[in-house]
Amino acid sequence: MKKLLSALLLLAMMFACVSCGSEPAETVDPTPAETTEGAETEDKTIKIVFVTAELGDHSFADNSDLSLQGIAKDYPSVEYSCSQVGADGLVNGVREAAQNGADIVVFGSDVEVDAMVGEEGKDYPNTIFYEYGVSNTWEPKSDNHLCANFAACHSSYLGGIVANSVSQSKVCAYIGGQESIGLYEWMIGYVQGVYNTNGTTAYSWVAGSSPWSDPAKAKELSTALYNNYGADVFWGCAGQSGDGCFMAAIDLREKTGRDDIWGIGVDADQHAVFASADKED
Repeated sequence: MKKLLSALLLLAMMFACVSCGSEPAETVDPTPAETTEGAETEDKTIKIVFVTAELGDHSFADNSDLSLQGIAKDYPSVEYSCSQVGADGLVNGVREAAQNGADIVVFGSDVEVDAMVGEEGKDYPNTIFYEYGVSNTWEPKSDNHLCANFAACHSSYLGGIVANSVSQSKVCAYIGGQESIGLYEWMIGYVQGVYNTNGTTAYSWVAGSSPWSDPAKAKELSTALYNNYGADVFWGCAGQSGDGCFMAAIDLREKTGRDDIWGIGVDADQHAVFASADKED
C-alpha cells in the first residue's frame, strides 16, 4: 500500500512538471517511511517506464521524458526508463513494460492500448497504467487504469488571442496531427480565441502514416494556408510535425521579406529549440 501511494504521488508530480515545463516541484519525499527495527521491510524502488513513439518531437514527449528524468534524479526511490517504440508498437511496448515489472507505465492516449489494458490489466495488479491526453468521455478499462485529461481548450484559447494580436492578415492557421477529440479540443479553443479578437482561422491536418513526425508535410500545409488564405501565424499541435510550421514561417519570411510571419510553439519552449539549433534568427 505504501508503494502504491508513493507511485500515485509521483504521478501527480510528473504531470505537474510536464504542465509547467519546469524543474520538478519540491514536495515531500515519496519514499515509504522506514519500518521499525526488526519489522519486515518493503522494496522501495518505484519503476516508471514511459512508452512513446514520439521521442525527439521537441514537444510533449520530450518534455515528459525530461520531467521524469528530473524526478528520478531527485528521488533515489525512482528507477526510470524511456521505451522508444515504432509507430505501431505502442501496445506491445506497454505490455512488455508491465511484464517486466514496471510499477507505472506512462503512455499517450491510444484506442488499441485501451483495449489491451481492458483485457489484460487484471494480469498486472501491481502496475498502474497511466494514460495522458484522453477525452472527456474516457473511462478506465480496469481498476489499475488511470488518466490525465488536460483542459486544452483553455490554453489554446489564450493561444488564439496571442496569434491574432500579432497577425497582420487576421487569418491564423492551425495544423493538427490527426483528427481526434483531443486535437479538436485544442483547435476549438484556438478558433474561439481568434474569433473573439475579430480574426478568422484556417486549418489542416497532417494525417497520413506519420501524423506526429512529418514536419515536411506540416511545412507544405502551412505554406499552402499562407498562399491560399493569407494566414501569417501558424500553430502546430502535431508533435515533431509542428517543426514544419516554424520552417514555413522562416522560409516565407525569407521569400517575402516580411518579418511578421510567426510560428507558435506548443507543450514545450520550441523557440529555444529552434534558436539552439540555429534554425531561427
